[in-house]
Amino acid sequence: MGEGECDKAFLQHLNGAYGRDNCSLRVTPASAHGKGPPNVINKAVTARHGIGYDCRVALIDRDLAHMMTPGLEKLVRDSDLIIIWSYPCLEGLLLEILEERVPTSSNDCKRAMNSICPGKGTERAYYAKPFPREVLERRRNDVSTLNELINLITRGHL
Repeated sequence: MGEGECDKAFLQHLNGAYGRDNCSLRVTPASAHGKGPPNVINKAVTARHGIGYDCRVALIDRDLAHMMTPGLEKLVRDSDLIIIWSYPCLEGLLLEILEERVPTSSNDCKRAMNSICPGKGTERAYYAKPFPREVLERRRNDVSTLNELINLITRGHL
């Protein structure tokens, strides 16, 4: 579960690049449509009811970690939800993959990413050219968040 539409599109791109590596896994990227960790976590937890997911993952912007409450942390533990944090936001993760300087604020990350890769980050095709599998493979050992996402898509666990 991605926090927003851009997260979903990037997860779809990763799934397209790596999802065929393990035919026994089926990955279903979705968007919580923003509103921070409480919304993302609640949607990720309730999304599995009746569907039978083996693993649920939430990709959440680290700059919103202050919204985590003891109740949310308990819900994460009780539901076996895996949280992957992007710092400070998805665009910061993307800049890190591209070996660009990562600003500390989300707005600056979004501006920097837009100047490097203009276009609609809400569309899966946006990620194809700057993030081909070759780049992802080269950077995964240096970018732990990327490596965790790829491991979840290819193995079903960290």
